[in-house]
Amino acid sequence: MPSTVSASAIEALPMPIWPAEIYPLEPVQGWFQRAAKRNYALSADAFVDSLGLSGRDWDYDEMLKVVHQLPIDGLDALEASTPKRCDNIYEICGHKLSLRFITKSSRRVCPMCLDERRYVRTWFDVVPVASCPHHDVALIDGLPSDPLDWRHPEIGWTKSGTKIGAEHAKMQIASELDHYIVRSFIADDVGLPDHLKDLSLNTVLTASVCVGKLFRGDEKHTPTHENVRSLCQIGFDSLVGGGDTITDFLSGAAWLQRDSDKGRYKVRCNDVPNMLQAIEDDGLRSLITDAFARARVRNGLATPSGRLSKYDGEDDRRNLKSAARSLDVTSHTLGVLIRKLGIDSYRCQYTRAFRLSREQIHLVQNYINNSLCPDDVSRLLGCTTYDVHSLVKRRLLNMDFQMRGVFRYNQSDINHFSTLLLSYDADRCVNGSQPLREFLMSRGVPLAEACSRILRDKSLLVVEHDPLLPLFAGLKVAEAEVVA
Repeated sequence: MPSTVSASAIEALPMPIWPAEIYPLEPVQGWFQRAAKRNYALSADAFVDSLGLSGRDWDYDEMLKVVHQLPIDGLDALEASTPKRCDNIYEICGHKLSLRFITKSSRRVCPMCLDERRYVRTWFDVVPVASCPHHDVALIDGLPSDPLDWRHPEIGWTKSGTKIGAEHAKMQIASELDHYIVRSFIADDVGLPDHLKDLSLNTVLTASVCVGKLFRGDEKHTPTHENVRSLCQIGFDSLVGGGDTITDFLSGAAWLQRDSDKGRYKVRCNDVPNMLQAIEDDGLRSLITDAFARARVRNGLATPSGRLSKYDGEDDRRNLKSAARSLDVTSHTLGVLIRKLGIDSYRCQYTRAFRLSREQIHLVQNYINNSLCPDDVSRLLGCTTYDVHSLVKRRLLNMDFQMRGVFRYNQSDINHFSTLLLSYDADRCVNGSQPLREFLMSRGVPLAEACSRILRDKSLLVVEHDPLLPLFAGLKVAEAEVVA
């Protein structure tokens, strides 16, 4: 009590004795508890009642009014550390927090902090904090079957009369979230990455809860203090890591595996957009939404089409359309090649969409690379590309597939065509032979028509072939004799 206060002035004050020092991060409820001890009150509740306040429901705003009547230095710090309720939020240390992040009922303490100096730290009542970041000790609400007695005029006593101290400490390494919250109460720069740097503490905590819910798959979350704390602790580390880290984290969620219950999966997914609306920042909400989508694609639960098409390949598979685009063919052509190669494409059990693995796409790519273009075929056969096209139109030569509007050919089809053309009967009677090219020029017929006569109506016979020359350049033909 300051010595400058006169006796007559003391009589006008709400209490004769009070703690003159305001401790760091001490809220008004903690100061009142110290004041109860200084005034030798039987209980903290009785002391509050004696001041004309309600000892059952401590009104922090009314308490601050009482303290402001006393000649104490540091009242601004005391007021800043006190949770002040305004509508559905608490204002504390310059932050606005949702009601679920501050508790007035299930309060906890750090035994090591109390052992150093017995007073309430405002972050004791912040629900998401699990451990003391100064001592790596779990915050406790008492001893087994012996809760803290907040009616006691000194903080840290249980209802059975045990004084909490260092011997009751339970070692528990403080998480990054614990450090972040406490730093937020004493410093402006808490060292968060760029995607969280300018966001409020409440937004970060809310987003952590959402990521925790997405991992656990809670359809209807019960907002107990233990659940809120658990969800925040679960989601914060991946949230700090960014989109890729959140995706990796959610990909391991039990309910997001391919063997999960399909019905419950749909119910939970339908609830996600409404849940994420609690995140006020659009950029952070989009970051989590995209990470959730990527995790579902990666686990084969969603087809990466439409808005999700940018995540195609997250599960090492691609949609047919995306795979066709990467191979520079149409989806129809890719379907043809898949059937030719006998590829058994994966079909998503949830969306029924066909997907191709990287190995299967590589197999198709090799097939395309080994195919022949019209110029290759014309060199092998010893003709023009126009002749090659004419053979295809007459259905004498098989075209394998089209790529960018150009026919592509298979070596086996070329070999088959050559084998058929060279399957001549050397004993058949002929009317003189001549090279194929001379025959075409003398008779004025195109190559495709000559091949049709050889293969179909047998009116033209192959009588000799030079294997050292291209197919048509080494052929000698003769017209078959007409048998009377």
